[in-house]
Amino acid sequence: MSEVPRDFIAVDEPAEAKGYFREGSRSAASVMAWTKDQKHVLKTHMGVWLEKDRTFYIGCPRDVSPALFMDDLARLGEKDVFFSVSLARANIFFRAAFIGYDDGGLCFREPDKIYKVQRRKDLRFTIQEGHVLRVSFQDPLFPESELSKKAADISAGGIAMYFTEEEKVMFHPGMVMRAVTFTIQGRKIVCDAEVKHVRAIDEGKKGGGIRIGVEFVAIKAGDAQHIAQWVFEESRKYYTRFL
Repeated sequence: MSEVPRDFIAVDEPAEAKGYFREGSRSAASVMAWTKDQKHVLKTHMGVWLEKDRTFYIGCPRDVSPALFMDDLARLGEKDVFFSVSLARANIFFRAAFIGYDDGGLCFREPDKIYKVQRRKDLRFTIQEGHVLRVSFQDPLFPESELSKKAADISAGGIAMYFTEEEKVMFHPGMVMRAVTFTIQGRKIVCDAEVKHVRAIDEGKKGGGIRIGVEFVAIKAGDAQHIAQWVFEESRKYYTRFL
């Protein structure tokens, strides 16, 4: 198993865990639940949380057959379903055993262990080892030319890229990079981006160098939404490995 990412934090205090379930139930928080084989991916909301019984409900989407859902879990020989719940303070991830279905929705056993990822303005996804996302943009020194770099991470609001130490002189916070271009799931995205930070990378990590974080400028709403959906889906799949 890969090293657990630093932003994926175990919730060790029972009171904190209960607080998250209480918040999720009261706010009907957005929930994504999925089976191990990814056949069922349910986009729904948190329902009633029964603290004494240590159970909770989620709504059953109209396009989901509870009977088929139960049959597929039985076929897998699995009772556990994976969850991501979006709360004001954090996104929580966990796996929980399916109990059954009634008028309250799909019922699950409250998990013994949950994990949190602190909420940011936009969820950020780190590009994993073995995968490459290339970003091209107008060369700041020679506008008729184009540079291309590997992305370090991405969110709906911006992207970070790797550069060499020698390239540091070309960038500073506040400058705008033109024609920033990359492709997400076959969709080509083009926008400008403002440099927000320029940071050194520890020796031994990516061979040193620098990392530049930029914020998208005047990105199309549809493009930002496309990135956000991709980031959430990739994060869901990634964090599943640690549940």
